[in-house]
Amino acid sequence: MDSLFLNPEAFADARAEFKDKGFCHLKGFLSKKVCLALREEAIDLFNRGEAFLSKENHNVYQHEAGGNLQIHEVQNRLVQSRKSIIDFQRIPKESPLKKIYLDDKLLDFISKVVEKTVYHSGCAYNAGYYNVFQEGDGLGWHFDKAEFGVSVLLQKAESGGVFLFHHNTISTEDPWGFKIVERILDGKQESVTSSQSPERAIIAEDGETGPVIIADDLDVGSLVIFNGKSSVHRVTEVVGNKRELM
Repeated sequence: MDSLFLNPEAFADARAEFKDKGFCHLKGFLSKKVCLALREEAIDLFNRGEAFLSKENHNVYQHEAGGNLQIHEVQNRLVQSRKSIIDFQRIPKESPLKKIYLDDKLLDFISKVVEKTVYHSGCAYNAGYYNVFQEGDGLGWHFDKAEFGVSVLLQKAESGGVFLFHHNTISTEDPWGFKIVERILDGKQESVTSSQSPERAIIAEDGETGPVIIADDLDVGSLVIFNGKSSVHRVTEVVGNKRELM
């Protein structure tokens, strides 16, 4: 991890990718040894009942359907998100996860990539946490309330658990993005891997591109920084007995 912070080329590549695609993928951010320690800790905490199940039906915009903000029928379409969370307070003080999260070099690196000053969270629960996706779990299409997210993959599922992302779904000019959101929910926007040519994703009559699978070579130890506030995204349903851990 420290070698990344000392590598100006890696930083420049990460910032350029984030600006161009709305996310950046840093392969091998954590070593296999560190990932193993984090994985063992997460599974142990999960097995000891320290996780809580987060399950909700929500719309893409994550506000109340049919409320004062109702403009378009797509706001009434519900998707389901389900995962288990081991929050920051339940993680031991000596955990390597807390050491990584509280590392000022990581904070500085992220700030430079997103070109905004970021701070450690003051919340005792959601500062940093483990996500555990079991069979049938996943995240429905949604926009985040936070401006960007940071995730590290610790264990891949047997199948599923794929991170899909549509860059700049909404903008100042189109603050709701109803047309593209409706296409995505209807399954009319083909998903492609981030390494494929953008032309492969263009299927709409107006040339709008579909979601991409973030980093087809996403593997254990990969770090992803992504802009989830203006870019609709999801994690597909996990299939099989092997949990996906982040």
